[in-house]
Amino acid sequence: MAKLKNGSTIMRSNGHELIGTIDDIDNIFSTKVKKNNYQIERGRFDPIVRGGNIAGTTNYIRKSGEYIRINDVVFINIEAVVTEMTGEGGLYIYGLPFVADEMTSFSISAFLGLQRADYHQLQAGVERGASFIRLSITSYSTGNRRYVQVDEFTKSELRFSISGTYIRRA
Repeated sequence: MAKLKNGSTIMRSNGHELIGTIDDIDNIFSTKVKKNNYQIERGRFDPIVRGGNIAGTTNYIRKSGEYIRINDVVFINIEAVVTEMTGEGGLYIYGLPFVADEMTSFSISAFLGLQRADYHQLQAGVERGASFIRLSITSYSTGNRRYVQVDEFTKSELRFSISGTYIRRA
């Protein structure tokens, strides 16, 4: 999926439709920035995996967050490998570079390390007015959707890659 580096691709959140490459976007917007007053910003941020009720502590092998902002549209990519985690409540990923203006779902291209085997759909999303991601699952057996909890982490290793686009609050 989307790695925010030169030559990489950006996909829609469904993971099936190519938006373009970072180079394509740079080429398109660099010619129009002055004419249309686009504001482009690239950067890194520090994603923090923690519990929603009690933050706890988290040990990582690796974690990274990158973004490109074009006016109020923010493209993100987050990758992490967590080896140990304490805390209580929902499994949250804090540290998005901007507060979201609307509720948005993201694409999860890799996710390993949950104990539950009864889910068939894992979702990641940011809610209106938030700068963190919440994970939710939909059950195979009941079809019910609920938030992923810290105690569902296998305690061995949690690996994930999440990418997507959201509108920042101005």
